[in-house]
Amino acid sequence: MRISACILLHLFVLLVQAVHAQEETNIDTISLAQSKAYSTDFITANKLLTEYNQHQRTVDGFRLHAQVLYWMNDFNAAVDRYEEAIHSFPAALPLQLDYARVLFALNKLNRCKQVLSGYLPKDSANAEANIMAAYIDLWSGDILSAKTRSSYILQLYPGNPESIYIRNQLAEFTAPYIQLRYSTLSDDQPLRGAVYHLEVGQYRSWLFNPSLIFKAYNYHATDSAYQSGWLQAANKFQLGIITSLLIGGGIFQQSSRNYYTFNGSLSQKFVNHFTLQAGLEKRPYQYTIASLHRPLFETVSSFSLNYNKKDKWLARAAYERQHFDDGNNVNTLFGWIMIPVISTDNFSISSGYAFSYANAAANNFVPHKSLGEIMNGTPVDSQVPGVYDPYFTPRNQVIHSVIASANLKLGKAVSFGSKISFGAFATADNPVLILEKKGPQYQITRSYYKQQYHPLTGSAVMHWSLSDRLALDADYTYERLFFYTSNRASIQLKYRFIK
Repeated sequence: MRISACILLHLFVLLVQAVHAQEETNIDTISLAQSKAYSTDFITANKLLTEYNQHQRTVDGFRLHAQVLYWMNDFNAAVDRYEEAIHSFPAALPLQLDYARVLFALNKLNRCKQVLSGYLPKDSANAEANIMAAYIDLWSGDILSAKTRSSYILQLYPGNPESIYIRNQLAEFTAPYIQLRYSTLSDDQPLRGAVYHLEVGQYRSWLFNPSLIFKAYNYHATDSAYQSGWLQAANKFQLGIITSLLIGGGIFQQSSRNYYTFNGSLSQKFVNHFTLQAGLEKRPYQYTIASLHRPLFETVSSFSLNYNKKDKWLARAAYERQHFDDGNNVNTLFGWIMIPVISTDNFSISSGYAFSYANAAANNFVPHKSLGEIMNGTPVDSQVPGVYDPYFTPRNQVIHSVIASANLKLGKAVSFGSKISFGAFATADNPVLILEKKGPQYQITRSYYKQQYHPLTGSAVMHWSLSDRLALDADYTYERLFFYTSNRASIQLKYRFIK
């Protein structure tokens, strides 16, 4: 019996020593991995923690490994590790807060909101968690919840700057506004014009964000004046954090007749900085002299995939279809990408590449005069002057452009921006009209030749916040395109009735 007791005692001592050694090994592995991570040796830290977590399942091991994967910019793996950890340790509050921070930084706001909804009831006084939740409420259009939460933070932490910022954002976001804009244009068709723009609106809730816009057009061409007006009303629905829907309609008046217009657009954000947009709009077409003689409308359907990473890495791929009342369609496919060259808090330069292809089902380039007038003064087999009537119709128009932009901030109130797009290589099938005679009959025939050209677009903008309520914007755009060269400029005042 004494021998058995001694053996049992010896085995117990060995077991205690083994457990203690194992605990020391666990602590040493996590400490070593933590040291490697803090010295930015993420590869070694990841290797240590991967092996460790295969044999041990501790909250500290999962938590540190997920953080290391995030620091390595392996965001998907970090999220997967956090999800596994949350499932294994649902009561670990520090783990939940860490995960909420990562989700918030990755703009995975829906999942972040879910994690915070489980965390805050157990730690309702945590300022950081409440601030993240308040921002999500603000961005999703839940104004009442955002106000309530920001007020709660200020009660707990008077003077908290983030909460004060959210309250100011709410006041600006929900304030009624009025916007006045004057635009002028001229091109070498020749066409001159001015547009007077008045807009009012207010954000009331995710369900009610109305706006009312009135535009008055005044154009001059070939010693004739043309006036028209367009009244539009719209409402934007904020369907959660990542989805928005805009629906509107209007009345366009020209030559004492009224015409109905409509517009709708859907925007859906995805992970990794992508946004998908779709739109459908019936609107007046007023870009050619011929389109001013009689009302002309186009129904535009568009689809685009956009990429925006911190307003520095930008890209877009889009398709647009213009459908006219005569049954003709103009299809345009385009895309561009911009990458940062210089990026500081107050100054940035970006450059990139753009591509576009446009083609019309039918061509509208027609003689400028009647056949009888042409026959009287034009030799047979000679070229006849033409014009696009009533709208421009490109044919196999391909443009490869170099693009660049620059932005400058002068303090918090004033900023300047400029963009340029130069068509380094561009071609289009240019129509040519020829007067021909076949027997006693005269006729006009249309043929095409491939023309190379170099389109150029340049713009400059200025923004000046005169006060918290009043802002001034101005812009200028120069365009040298296949059809015409134009100059456009505008100035705008926007006033918010902030309480």
